[in-house]
Amino acid sequence: MPKGRKQRGKKHSSKQDPETEEAHIEVDNLVPSETVEEGQEENGFQVNPYTKAPVQPFLGALDPEEEKYFQEAEKAFVNHFTRDNEETRYFIDSVYREIKGKELIVLNNVFGSKVLEHMFPLATTSQIKSVFSSLNGHYLEIVQTTFGSYAFEKLLSHMAEIVDLETKGALDNDEEMLEGEDQVFSTAESLVMYMCNEIRPDFSLLINHKLAVHVLHKILMLLDGYRFVYAEGRRESMVHIRVPETFPQFAYSIIDSAVENLSTSELRNYCVDRYASKIMQAFVRIDFERAQGGKKKKAAPLADKLLLSSDNNLKELPFLDTLLKDEAASRILEIIIEKMPNSQIPRFREAWEGRFYRLCVHPIANFVMQHYIKRLPLEELGYVVQELKQGSDNVVRKSFLAVLKTLLQRCNTLQAYQHELASLIFASAEEKEKKQNIIPILLRSKHKRDVNNPENKRKLVNNMLGAQLLEEFLNGPKEYVEVILNNVLELSHEQLMEYCQESVSSRLIENILDWPDLDLIFRKKFLNLLSNTIVELSISASGSHIVDKLWKVSRGLPLYRTRIVQELVQGGDQVKFDFYGKKVWSNWKAELFRRAPDEWYRFMKEDEPVKRVHEKARNMPGLSANSQPLRKRPNMEESANETEKRVRA
Repeated sequence: MPKGRKQRGKKHSSKQDPETEEAHIEVDNLVPSETVEEGQEENGFQVNPYTKAPVQPFLGALDPEEEKYFQEAEKAFVNHFTRDNEETRYFIDSVYREIKGKELIVLNNVFGSKVLEHMFPLATTSQIKSVFSSLNGHYLEIVQTTFGSYAFEKLLSHMAEIVDLETKGALDNDEEMLEGEDQVFSTAESLVMYMCNEIRPDFSLLINHKLAVHVLHKILMLLDGYRFVYAEGRRESMVHIRVPETFPQFAYSIIDSAVENLSTSELRNYCVDRYASKIMQAFVRIDFERAQGGKKKKAAPLADKLLLSSDNNLKELPFLDTLLKDEAASRILEIIIEKMPNSQIPRFREAWEGRFYRLCVHPIANFVMQHYIKRLPLEELGYVVQELKQGSDNVVRKSFLAVLKTLLQRCNTLQAYQHELASLIFASAEEKEKKQNIIPILLRSKHKRDVNNPENKRKLVNNMLGAQLLEEFLNGPKEYVEVILNNVLELSHEQLMEYCQESVSSRLIENILDWPDLDLIFRKKFLNLLSNTIVELSISASGSHIVDKLWKVSRGLPLYRTRIVQELVQGGDQVKFDFYGKKVWSNWKAELFRRAPDEWYRFMKEDEPVKRVHEKARNMPGLSANSQPLRKRPNMEESANETEKRVRA
């Protein structure tokens, strides 16, 4: 009889502790048994018991040759991303012929879905409608797949554009058809409604599906009249479009069904769910827009059931704190605050009274507070500013800068409490650090090691929120703008050069130079600070914009303009052939100055302000020539008699 093979490890040793055996039994009980079938139902859809991820439906697979074709087509789209040439049109038509008849399989393939995402912006209206109609009966399966859901989102965006054109009556139906192409006679409205009717019975089951929620959210927004426009990869923005009346009515029926059939606790649980919160955001937005759309403003039933009902005491409601500090649910509260009627604003002030500053520095709640500040009326704004004065020790801390910028923006809009808030900011900045210059304090300037630099030099890094706060001061009272201008002039030459060559701070300096009421003294001092550094700034990505602005700053100062262009000409090829410097060279007409200085001076004088000598005299009352009374004509006889009397005397 052969010997049994020895097993290594304590698990298979002959001597084991009883505690170790019990631990292994517990672990074995936690692992799913092999008899459990993969694909057991959980939350209404199939879930893998091992990974807890939704099981995706199988829609077919491409042959290796077909997959290789789509892989090459995806690479070719990089060079064929425009419809201007005829070659692109032929390429799109050939790809469309290859996709025809196997849209489902291509949509769920990693390379095929990318090809479709590239093709949709270049395809014709008939081709998009043909692809969309071929998915009829399989929409429910597509939204549950990884690659298909991404491509289907792009397809929905272009279908929304067709719906908008059809509703406006601006759709061109006289497009050339390909040979063998099936013409779709159904309208985009009917195709979208077919899709909605197919998904509607299983909508409640997919409300927390990991992949389907993103598609369902875009379907709801399409029904409400919004289209998602994609730019720079996955970056998206919402654009309002015109839709038929049947679209919002269908969305209203879904929301009404959810309000009637789900309890308040169930709706609130969906709000804090990682995936279902996406659907709840669309529900709340559509619910408010329906309430505000009619002539008589009505209450939003979903928002009332969640939070705004008069039966709820917001100060003692724990769900409000959950909405404030939960990463997913806070977006729902942002929409509620943005869309709610003005009569509800005092209720939130009562709920947050005494802890406004703590909420503003919270990493999640501060986004909600920014939306709240944008809705504040004059009286409520006074309460907030007063509470900040009494309860905050440091308002210029990094986590508070975003809220501070929004608060200052609201004060500038209402033209109220600007002096109180500005004085609070300046006082807090001076108390934090004993520096008198407020610009480095609010920019939170730091030097960090540059990883991309082979010499490991340290580069300047500034806070964008601090720069935006300083920019907002330019829209406020003139006395505080002058404080900012004086702080700019107090910067050392090295500091100013670093700020001009850093992306965040250079934009701040550009906005300062664009301020319309810059006086002559500031312009001269600023130009003197940048003397002998024009070449260095011109060949910098951020500094080149500053040099372009100096043309406007030096208006009316011909000697300063001449000095700047002379520095550019002395830089020569270093500026002329640099990527950024050649633009400065062109804007300042440096080549014209080098070859024909007289013509450059003539060009400069054309931009100089016209000096009117008598303009001031004409504008002054009582000094105009037309306003002076006419003198009486002297009598010759009287003047002769006066002369004789003087002679006799």
